[in-house]
Amino acid sequence: QRWDLHSPAAPNGTRDPIVLHSDEAARAVLIVLQPGQELGEHQVKENAWVTVIDGEVEVECGGSTTSGGPGTFMR
Repeated sequence: QRWDLHSPAAPNGTRDPIVLHSDEAARAVLIVLQPGQELGEHQVKENAWVTVIDGEVEVECGGSTTSGGPGTFMR
């Protein structure tokens, strides 16, 4: 399977997840945020993996904060 992560039309961003794949083991979800938008507090049953495609992101988890730009992959 293959996905073009730049293809979803979201010029104003969207906090609604776009589910790319889902099965018993894991889900792959795309969330598009524009500058200044934030996802807010969030919990998942599975491990959370974040890949930054474009722009900058700041992730707060377990009392620590980390940030990254394009090409950043974090868990």
